[in-house]
Amino acid sequence: MHFNRYTLRRTMLALVLLIIIAYAVFHAGDVGVSFGKLLNLLTPFIAGAVMAFILNVPMRFLEGRVFSKIKSKKFKKFKRPLAVLLSLIIVILLVTLVSVIVIPQLIDSITLFVSNMPEYFAGFNHILDQVVQRFPDSAEQVEQIRKNIENISPANIQQGIMDFLRSSPDGSNGDNGNLLTSALFSTFGIVTSVFGFLVNAVVGFAFAIYVLFAKEDLAIQGRRLIFAIFSHETAKYVIHVFQVGFAKFYNFLTGQLLEAVILGSLMSIGMLVLQLPYAFMIGVLIGFTALIPIAGAVIGGFIGFLLVFSVSTTKALIFLVFMLLLQQFESNVIYPRVVGSSVGLPSMWTLFAITIGGSLMGLMGMLLFVPLVSTIYSLISEIIYGRLEMKGISEKDPNIIYGVPDSKRLKS
Repeated sequence: MHFNRYTLRRTMLALVLLIIIAYAVFHAGDVGVSFGKLLNLLTPFIAGAVMAFILNVPMRFLEGRVFSKIKSKKFKKFKRPLAVLLSLIIVILLVTLVSVIVIPQLIDSITLFVSNMPEYFAGFNHILDQVVQRFPDSAEQVEQIRKNIENISPANIQQGIMDFLRSSPDGSNGDNGNLLTSALFSTFGIVTSVFGFLVNAVVGFAFAIYVLFAKEDLAIQGRRLIFAIFSHETAKYVIHVFQVGFAKFYNFLTGQLLEAVILGSLMSIGMLVLQLPYAFMIGVLIGFTALIPIAGAVIGGFIGFLLVFSVSTTKALIFLVFMLLLQQFESNVIYPRVVGSSVGLPSMWTLFAITIGGSLMGLMGMLLFVPLVSTIYSLISEIIYGRLEMKGISEKDPNIIYGVPDSKRLKS
């Protein structure tokens, strides 16, 4: 067999990949630890890239739809800095608005909920007494329920917090002078965590700003690297794959924002019609948490339930039923149609991507798999339609639309 330089290079590359894969399989623990350390090092840069991608949405709108109408040559120097600054202001204002509207009322509602817990427990115990009177055979089950309730009573919760504060870092009881040690260790851990978070936040923010200012230059550098590594035709296709992926992720983010606005509006309108309290505030909260696919509406709905429950138990039950109906409508109608159409993905495949992504990677999987599956779907569709065109077969061919007639099937 004749080996030229190209074949030898591919063979060596395949051998190196096999060695790497074999090492990863037989040393999975060490590889996992190393990967975790690498991920920790890259965390601020990954966070910065995510921030840049989010800020790029309003920035592209401002540069393409607003600033493009200003023809002054002097203004071109300030177009990018002004777009970045306004994008930051928009995002900060939205987060501040949600915080100002939701957090104070949420704290008040939780405080009221905790203060009313003895009344809730007394009412629930009264219901259990009525159950035992009507169904004497259920006395043992009811008693077990009472014991479980006692474990989550306010007194036990308070005692658990005090025990935790008295315990030392090694888990022993703090009655023998370990309280100060535990407090020092806890304080040191909190300070270290906060300092690390602030450092990562500053580095990530600086990286995001740099990416936004130099995104065109970074794109050129990336394309230059791809053309240097691959052949000309392969490089063009690799760049095309990245461009399709970027478009899908960008459209996914804009679709997610539109879906959040729709869901938050429907929640506020429905609560106003049902005369439920905190309609506007819960609508804003639901819209903000709906940025998390599918699960976000559940998280916001649970917080909304606590807010309404602090006012009226009956209205809280009405809210719960309304929230469940709206959540089903959102999962099966709004999300697949709004987000799915924005990324060019049919409703069935959108639900498939959410389900598989959530099962494999949880919340992060839900966020990533919709645009990822959409990218794969688009690339496969391009291959299929390209092959059909090469064969001279129309996509509306009767054999494709209606199937092959019995008379034209191959005889066995």
